[in-house]
Amino acid sequence: MILWVLGILFSISAHAEDSPVTKVEERTTTRHGIITAITVPQPLSVGYEVIYPELPELHFFAEGGYFKMPLSGHLKNASVWSIQAGARYFPFENWFYLAGTLGFRQVGLGTDISNLQVNGVSLANTADLKLNAAILGVAVGGQWFLSPKVAISFDLGIQLAIPLLHGGNTDIVQDNPDGTDLTVDSSDALYRITSIPLPQIALVRFIWYID
Repeated sequence: MILWVLGILFSISAHAEDSPVTKVEERTTTRHGIITAITVPQPLSVGYEVIYPELPELHFFAEGGYFKMPLSGHLKNASVWSIQAGARYFPFENWFYLAGTLGFRQVGLGTDISNLQVNGVSLANTADLKLNAAILGVAVGGQWFLSPKVAISFDLGIQLAIPLLHGGNTDIVQDNPDGTDLTVDSSDALYRITSIPLPQIALVRFIWYID
């Protein structure tokens, strides 16, 4: 799928005209931008971008965010936070770019386990699951200027967990601890789960240039 999208974007970009809307702007001073985005798996993120005049085809950036959503039933909540930094490379100096990032991601799930009982007594109330991963992301996308100071972009890619730098833990919480050891050895299973590649999608990204 990604290769198919990449082929289409390369074909379009090879014939794209260098219009003021799409062409990377030539400047003699460093440009700074503020980023806000709706993305997957990080629903909301903010960031900062810098473009150096001697490297106009490279847009260096850092993005991060935190999102927590209440749920119903035994799943009480879900959360995700992440931070990543990298660069977007505009090989044709128009709208098309390739992106590469390094970062860290944590996905959390809070569950109600109060129905886990022995002789009618609840062993614990909640269990919090944390899935952690240092990540490498690659993506292809496009960016267009809505005005000289505002740009909009989207991209599609994949996040890969860096080997040996991912895993997770389960934290079981008791309101009235009775000395029972409720430790769960889930390290092997969580290591396998966090190794699964995830899509990296920017549904929409706005960049406000402040100079």
